[in-house]
Amino acid sequence: IAEAIHKLHRANLTTERTHTMADELRILRECMEKVSVSRPELASRVSRLMTACERLGASVPEPQPCGIHRDFYPAQVIVDDARLWLIDFDLFCLGDPGLDAGNFLGHVTEQALREHGNAGALRDVEKALEDKYFELHGEQVRAAVLTYTILTLARHIYLSRQFPERAHTTVDLLRLCERRLGIA
Repeated sequence: IAEAIHKLHRANLTTERTHTMADELRILRECMEKVSVSRPELASRVSRLMTACERLGASVPEPQPCGIHRDFYPAQVIVDDARLWLIDFDLFCLGDPGLDAGNFLGHVTEQALREHGNAGALRDVEKALEDKYFELHGEQVRAAVLTYTILTLARHIYLSRQFPERAHTTVDLLRLCERRLGIA
């Protein structure tokens, strides 16, 4: 999967659309506002989380933009024996390649928490993707990948409110994000 997304990032595809860290934080802010309304007892924690996410996002070095999927997670990959197919390119744009890897990792962590009750249950999958991705892209993308992973997990707090079968993860996702951001 790391090789497939790396191949996309190196394909030099063009598009008029762009997506920046500012765009990502704006979307997250809108999501967090909705969480605060639907779960007012969490509003102060969600506000602190958003502030920490904005601080973290501001710390990421300016990327060398390339064509990114922008909605990359396990359901966007079809495995056919040794061949992988990446699907659903409706959000394709120029942006930080770390977003794709971070989004994928955040989805894996959320899935582990939702399905196994343990955010680390699929850590071996995450580690394999990280190791190969950093080998291919270089260590300079590590900060962006880790940041986008946390931003994805934070967005999943909102998504947990949208799907009844995920509602049991809301507080656990918030707690996980707080721990990763050092604001627990």
